[in-house]
Amino acid sequence: MSFDASAFRFGGPVPRGAHVARIPPGIDGKKALFRALIPTLALPDYFGANWDALEECLRDLSWIERRTVALVHEDLPPLPRKELLTYLSILSDSVKGWKEGEEHALAVVFPRAAGRRVAALAPRAKRRASPAG
Repeated sequence: MSFDASAFRFGGPVPRGAHVARIPPGIDGKKALFRALIPTLALPDYFGANWDALEECLRDLSWIERRTVALVHEDLPPLPRKELLTYLSILSDSVKGWKEGEEHALAVVFPRAAGRRVAALAPRAKRRASPAG
């Protein structure tokens, strides 16, 4: 799994008027992550609590009224490496998949302190725009 770290924001303000979905610190596994995402994103009943379903929902967001959705992480989830790479790849693809003028926009925010760790996980070719954070 690869991802583009430049798709993420590190620190700084949340986009104005966004639906803010917060992910608490200490998420220690895929099931815990899905349990946290369901209420904060108001995921629909058909959400299957798996990676494919998460990617599908992050590219839909039709149940959320506000145009911009900000997924704000209190920390970089301490998931096992393979799960973390999968999660970051889904987030990156979802952010980049929304185009200007579409119904929604997705912003993914991590604390500034997570920037170096995320950049270290990113493939070399995609690190250039990542923060020093």
